[in-house]
Amino acid sequence: TKDKERLLYAPERSENPVTSITVKKDEEVTYMDFVNHMKLESVLVEDGHARYSSKDGILYDVTGDTLIYCPRQHKNPAIAEGTKVIGSHAFYNNNHFSTIEIPNSVTTIGNYAFEACYGLKNITIPESVHTMRDAFSLCDSLTTIVYNAKSPSGERFDGISSPFGYSPSSVTSFTIGNTVEVIPA
Repeated sequence: TKDKERLLYAPERSENPVTSITVKKDEEVTYMDFVNHMKLESVLVEDGHARYSSKDGILYDVTGDTLIYCPRQHKNPAIAEGTKVIGSHAFYNNNHFSTIEIPNSVTTIGNYAFEACYGLKNITIPESVHTMRDAFSLCDSLTTIVYNAKSPSGERFDGISSPFGYSPSSVTSFTIGNTVEVIPA
């Protein structure tokens, strides 16, 4: 549709690049609908949308359980308490933060969720996380990792493998928390 085209084709070279997008009630979107918008600071959602919500300019599913997309120019991204899933590529190429707090409600960090966040320097993985793969690929400034993830109730991990993707050579401190029972391959 014509409305959907406004998402896919970003006139970034114009004098007035898109800095905010409102998802209309009848639209369905994925993070791919926003990646061409280099200057995007916020994603808003029309009231009454059946699938999506927005908190502080960040796109969530309607329940707030899944963080779908944080715009790459969002200056102070924060993951809302109660979030359970950080979606694949959710913070892709956002370089405006050096650290981010992942609430203990998060159980899943999607594939490449923080890929190419070159400004990210410090990260703490909470105990609650039991699914994560390549979440921090290409985070070349990452220097400090505190890893507390453990399997829930002694069960096996659902899928933590290669959590840092292409291991950044910048890491100078990797701390394994006291509650960690298994270190995934």
